Amino acid sequence: MFAAGPAADEQLLTRADGRIVASLGAYDYPPRALREGLEGRVKVLLGFDRTGVTRSCRPLSSANSSYLANAGCAVLVPKTHFAFTQPSQAFDGLRYLIVPINWTIPHD
Repeated sequence: MFAAGPAADEQLLTRADGRIVASLGAYDYPPRALREGLEGRVKVLLGFDRTGVTRSCRPLSSANSSYLANAGCAVLVPKTHFAFTQPSQAFDGLRYLIVPINWTIPHD
């Protein structure tokens, strides 16, 4: 079962805070999803520290497969960061961003 969303004490980032930067390509498509022909839309909650490093990921929803939601976390954590618009004010813990992923099998 997926979590309903961020808890009340979790602070969500907005466009005014900055933007997510990701270095993803067709080669990042989950191998099992390719083999099984899985596609679908998922949402994950990424957690960023004050330097913009991605420190956590939690699946929120998935249209077709919990595997795709979990694979989204596995792919995004090492390949994303958050570029704050201004130097971020010191904060403890993490700030969060809900990220939709549309998994579509890449074609040559």
